[in-house]
Amino acid sequence: PFGQPVDAIARSAIADWCVKIMDVCKYQRETAYVAISYLDRFMASPEGHSILLDRSLFQLAALASVYSAVKINEQQVLGSTFIAKLSNGERTSIDVEKMELRLLQALEWRVNPPTPMAFVQHHLALIPWTELDTLTRQAVIDLARYQLNACLSSYEFALEKASMVGLAALLNAADSISDDGSLLDQLESLILKVTGIHATSLLTLRKKLYELISSKESSTPLSSLPTLRNPSAPSLTAYMKTGRSYFPLSPRTVQL
Repeated sequence: PFGQPVDAIARSAIADWCVKIMDVCKYQRETAYVAISYLDRFMASPEGHSILLDRSLFQLAALASVYSAVKINEQQVLGSTFIAKLSNGERTSIDVEKMELRLLQALEWRVNPPTPMAFVQHHLALIPWTELDTLTRQAVIDLARYQLNACLSSYEFALEKASMVGLAALLNAADSISDDGSLLDQLESLILKVTGIHATSLLTLRKKLYELISSKESSTPLSSLPTLRNPSAPSLTAYMKTGRSYFPLSPRTVQL
């Protein structure tokens, strides 16, 4: 017999939970992305299909994903006994370890997925340091990371390629940080030429990121927004509205 099936809302709740674990343990958000990638790819495999029919098993698969991702990507690991306790006593360390083996076998041990942030950093590295100063470069990275952190738990973005999400976040950040649009033009002319991706194919994805940020801004303390070039820099969404953007106003009508 199966329990309640997994839907997009349940997946979002589990993803938020994974992020919270990483934040509490002071791990990287990138590790949360890796864990969620494990879980999504496991569910997409033949081995994981039955788990989608039972939220209790889905939670156990999420525990196994976190357990494995932390072991691979962090210096300090979480033991299977500790991970099992996160299930409120419903699971044991043996349950976690058995599910981890199922997960790894289903993934064929492909446990180093490229993250959107990795694509941001690699693409930005194509710009010579002589043409982009350190402060501006870091501001672009912070703006891109904020967008990517915001979409971690969104099922809509889970359906997109990590490379496309990362590139959309990078172009949004570049568009926002340069009043005359010169940085965006520079990135587009270089990166899109190298990758063969057309800018128009990214417009919808870029707009979705703007909308997501806008919908979250009202519930996000300003202190948690990335600092740009100086302490008096405006909030992220406000700053994004000032550039030569394809989307001069960030819509607030998105229902998450």
